[in-house]
Amino acid sequence: MAISVPGIARGLGGLGAGIISKGLAGTASGVANPVPTTMARVVPDTPITRASGTLCRTGADDVFVTAANDIRGLNAQQIAERLTIPQSPTGFRVSTFPTPSSGVASPILRPDPGFIGGGRTAGGAREFVIPNGPIPLGANTTVIGP
Repeated sequence: MAISVPGIARGLGGLGAGIISKGLAGTASGVANPVPTTMARVVPDTPITRASGTLCRTGADDVFVTAANDIRGLNAQQIAERLTIPQSPTGFRVSTFPTPSSGVASPILRPDPGFIGGGRTAGGAREFVIPNGPIPLGANTTVIGP
């Protein structure tokens, strides 16, 4: 059984809506990654990422994002641990922006290092993907030093 989650345009496996799996006893098991009102994209702080103006490199269909609240107040080492990404010797650029009204999905079956699935990172942060494109207008970008 699937339950629609408002605000999610693409769900798991292209079902058209996010789903909550039903437990064996037939009761909802809960949402592992509630959709936040503000998302964050984290990338290493490099000359390329400073100049790009996009969420990810050209050619990537989608990008990993997290709930901004899940990394708020963390230093660079803590961000890397929370998101299960490599530490960056130059720190991170963190762009925060309102959650898009469409295109949000919970990633599954990804070959990315550290990816475990289930809507959360190994460090416990909520995990989503959104379509790659320009950094959204009005986004706030800050640099968290190493």
